[in-house]
Amino acid sequence: MRNLALLRPSVIFVAVVREGSFNAAAKALGISAPVVSQSVSDLEAKLGAQLLYRTTRKLALTESGQRYFRQIAGMVEGFDSAVAEVSARSKDLRGRLRLSGPTVLASHHFAAFVQAYRAAFPGVALEIDLTDEHRDLIDERYDLVLRISGLDEPAKGARLLFETRGVVCAAPSVAPMKDPAALEGMCWIRTPIMSGPLTLWPRGGGDGVTLAPTEQVPVNSGQLVRALVDKGMGFAVYPAFAVREALAEGRLIDLVPDWHAGKRGLFGILAARNAELSIANGFLEGLAAHLDARRPRGVTG
Repeated sequence: MRNLALLRPSVIFVAVVREGSFNAAAKALGISAPVVSQSVSDLEAKLGAQLLYRTTRKLALTESGQRYFRQIAGMVEGFDSAVAEVSARSKDLRGRLRLSGPTVLASHHFAAFVQAYRAAFPGVALEIDLTDEHRDLIDERYDLVLRISGLDEPAKGARLLFETRGVVCAAPSVAPMKDPAALEGMCWIRTPIMSGPLTLWPRGGGDGVTLAPTEQVPVNSGQLVRALVDKGMGFAVYPAFAVREALAEGRLIDLVPDWHAGKRGLFGILAARNAELSIANGFLEGLAAHLDARRPRGVTG
């Protein structure tokens, strides 16, 4: 299927036509209206044809849009029917799912996904362990481990779910810095797995700088790390997706706004036993779709 990239925006286009507006389609699909609008625009660009007339009051199909809708709507209906049938059978899915992940997942966004998963699969017994220490998949009998690490250093067999960047954060009482070398005179409040020097990269591209803050406080609790940062004790490095709202609301600052702490990824690692057919794999697939649907287009992390 050479036109696989057109599938998602085509499904969104059909939803817009059926619901009558971008906002109604966004609500039906569980994504934002700007994502819906951009997806339709991308589809039109890839097809080389305008599909919708847009006014402030209503939408109308162009001639090309009418033809495309007639062709694609039946396929989407068939897809929805197949999903509904399989999902109905999946309601009977039973078993245990034991997973471990970093403490930055203790958020409303992850909680919303867990709630939706439990509603879809009530027969699955979930056990979630959030920690910033590495857990061994086999020795500690986990079905799934979620980890944040550099893009060039994923664990064997890890699947990349989400790409982000590290942000050096501090309390609003601390003044932003132009020179990242000044961080060496501050306290780095870090998780135990973030040992070693800290490398920062200019946002505009170029060579990185490696720093070795003389004062480092390893803390194995994400809540305590945040509390100490809020108190102004020092700085911490967070994945951008975990602090986007706090930065936007001024509860944290980007301490070195011209620099970032490298590209990172949220990875999922499955236990080897029948991984592709396991309950854990279904959870991982759902989480990947949830993250993708809620990521602003054109934004990394």
